[in-house]
Amino acid sequence: MFQIVILAALVCLPGRGEDATWNRVAKLSAGDAIHVLAKDGHTSEGRYQGLTPEGLTLESRNQIRSIALVSIKQVSVRRKGSRWKAAGIGGAVGFGIAFPIGAASAGYLTDRNNPTLVTRAGSGATLGLFGAGIGGGIGAIAGGSRFETVYRSK
Repeated sequence: MFQIVILAALVCLPGRGEDATWNRVAKLSAGDAIHVLAKDGHTSEGRYQGLTPEGLTLESRNQIRSIALVSIKQVSVRRKGSRWKAAGIGGAVGFGIAFPIGAASAGYLTDRNNPTLVTRAGSGATLGLFGAGIGGGIGAIAGGSRFETVYRSK
């Protein structure tokens, strides 16, 4: 039990791993699109230029500026996302929303008073495929990129 307490204390020491997170920022390539959130709430977006011991250098609107490291709360980098993955997730969500609507309205769609389970499943699947097409299209349009946090102050 004592070893677990010591291990937990070593892991939770303040400042431990701080350099490792700045190393992740230093490994970024020049020209990567980044988003910097300052501790006072201001945000800056631009292209990563480099990291010095005093500050982070970025280019925005053809101006190069440096932001002090002590004033940075979070640094995020824009990564390319998979449009196919986003389209698949959007299609699954669209099917999941439209299927119960189609199954519930099967009586109205097939003009029957009490439709069977097979009729309800068929109507649900038909409307679900329609919803999957809409959701997949929206997902493909929206799923081009994502932000990955590479530094967060403690």
